[in-house]
Amino acid sequence: MRNIKLIAFWVCIFMMLSTFDVFAEEVVLKFWTIGSRAQQDLLNQIFTEFSKANPGIKVQLMVAASWEDLYQKVLVSVAGGAPPDIIRSKDFWVPEFASRDVIEDLTSWVEKDKSADIKPEKFWPIRWQQSCYKGRLYSLPWTTFTELFFYNKDLFAKVGLNPGKPPDTWKQLREYAIKLTDEKNKQWGTILYTYSRVGPAMTEYWELLLMQAGGSLMNKDESAFTFYSPAGIEALQHQLDMLYKDRSMMPPEFASLTQPVERGKIGMWYLGPWGFVDYPTQFPDLKWGVALMPQNKTRSAYSVGNNLVMLKGSKHKEEAWKLLKWLMKPENDYKWNTLGGYLPSQKINFGKSPYNSDPNWLVQRKQFLRSDTMSRPYPLGFNEIHTKFATWLQKAYLGQVGAEEALKSAQAEANALLKEFSK
Repeated sequence: MRNIKLIAFWVCIFMMLSTFDVFAEEVVLKFWTIGSRAQQDLLNQIFTEFSKANPGIKVQLMVAASWEDLYQKVLVSVAGGAPPDIIRSKDFWVPEFASRDVIEDLTSWVEKDKSADIKPEKFWPIRWQQSCYKGRLYSLPWTTFTELFFYNKDLFAKVGLNPGKPPDTWKQLREYAIKLTDEKNKQWGTILYTYSRVGPAMTEYWELLLMQAGGSLMNKDESAFTFYSPAGIEALQHQLDMLYKDRSMMPPEFASLTQPVERGKIGMWYLGPWGFVDYPTQFPDLKWGVALMPQNKTRSAYSVGNNLVMLKGSKHKEEAWKLLKWLMKPENDYKWNTLGGYLPSQKINFGKSPYNSDPNWLVQRKQFLRSDTMSRPYPLGFNEIHTKFATWLQKAYLGQVGAEEALKSAQAEANALLKEFSK
């Protein structure tokens, strides 16, 4: 009888504990990002695997309409005291968010948790550097890429150009663009990335041309902008000549056309390697090729990427750290980047397929490893400064000012803002 009572007692205890487990509060991490439908599905798959390995933690995905939309949502959420736990961040947001004390300093998390095995030597040096602010780790490298030169093989063949030989120089680029243009059929040799997104997205492609012409955006210690130079003017004039002299670049009055590249109306354009994934699945009829940047003095491109950051105001930092660790596992770095369309951020995955065998990825590898591929300068005030001088580029693209006036004014205003942020 005594044994039966004892058993009944322990059965009651077990049932009570089980009940507590059932009703234990589940932690829901908020993860904010941008991305294609395929990337969203991939993330949800990775998050499901994470939740199975970490019972009691779920991940809620929020996908913003654009980078600009995500940036504004983050600022509003922080101001309102209800930020997400983790966001996919542009690398150039890191210094700004860190200086404002918006994101968590991850240095001590990495140092305390040896099981995370997050070490600078595992990552590309340029990307680790872009994850830090004033020597402290504020983010983790998640994607890595350079912009590449894409072209439409069908249009090449249609106008008598060799589909296997994209332009190798700026001179050839202009010649090919003229041949590829058929204004009556709303077809152009090339396209400007944007006429309306006034900010870093508008300045980036001109910045690549600036470097290819032998110039630099800033001086070596990043204390001043130096793009008002012969190289800067050459780069902008190159674009303006294709736009207004050759008429081989899609003009602003047609900027509202829907997906001109994907519909086969553009001969050549710049894009990152996510095109390797998106084009075959979403636009299977588009026959495209990829090449290194056409050369002027160099074939320069930026090595850039997206980072993962934990918000300082997260209510679930321990759980958020577990998710960051999970995403930093080499196998998840490989899965996310191969299926998402990026170079792996961890060097251990660089020698694996498709990066070491696929012809398109071999071009991306080659562009990334070139000595003239470099880091984009990220001074404090990056967004505001680039928005300021993008307004002058926009005026030039719309035919309101010339190249020299645009860059002279842009540099003066950019340096004035830089001084304000440096105080």
